[in-house]
Amino acid sequence: MLEILWRGFSHWSMFLAGGACFWAVDDVNRRLKKGTPIWVRCSIGAAIITVLEFVAGCIVNLWAHWNVWDYSRFYFNFMGQVCLLYTVIWFFLSAPLIWLAAKIRTGVEQLFHIKR
Repeated sequence: MLEILWRGFSHWSMFLAGGACFWAVDDVNRRLKKGTPIWVRCSIGAAIITVLEFVAGCIVNLWAHWNVWDYSRFYFNFMGQVCLLYTVIWFFLSAPLIWLAAKIRTGVEQLFHIKR
């Protein structure tokens, strides 16, 4: 969804990568102690998203040659698959992602009477 707003289009593989990022960030944040500062949570979220983006990029761009994205024109990129600028963006987007994921998880747990 964000990619469509940002670039005007997306690729089906980004649905899978985005879903994996959403799940992973929520799973890690759920396991953190209450009171963990938001900047720590966002730092972890940015790291998770960057790692998963790198793995996805290696698969879809370098191995499959689908050329979904290319960060090689950005400073501080690694193999054209991730870059510092987007890691900073993921840091700031992690805060609303963490909030939204918690709301969705709570709603699903209440709907299906799941106790944690």
